Amino acid sequence: MTILSNIGRGLITAALTGTGYTVAKWTAWGLNTGNTAESVTNTALDSEVNLNGTSGTARSGTNAPTQVTTTVTNDTFQVVQTLTASGTFTVAEAGLFDAPTSGNMILRGVFAGIPLSPGDSISLTFRLQFL
Repeated sequence: MTILSNIGRGLITAALTGTGYTVAKWTAWGLNTGNTAESVTNTALDSEVNLNGTSGTARSGTNAPTQVTTTVTNDTFQVVQTLTASGTFTVAEAGLFDAPTSGNMILRGVFAGIPLSPGDSISLTFRLQFL
């Protein structure tokens, strides 16, 4: 499950009220050691790593967010980014942020570990549906 953080809620309401916002489009991944359950109080990934699988960030923000339809026209915010490994490691968490480094984590999800080798890619899709 992917969960909307408390910080994400605040950024959404700021955008809706016109009091300022930052585009959430930066995706990152974390090692399989970062597998604690999602929580609305999460502010960062447990074990964010760079494309090598070592400590650091390698966030992708090349694609702009889009509106997609899940149930009602344009009811879902979506960001899709692809990260390509340059090392050998296993990822088990991903997050959506509003900055290429640091920044606010808007969404976080954990999943079964996916082993990667150099050249392997993962397409990360974050969707936030408004019901």
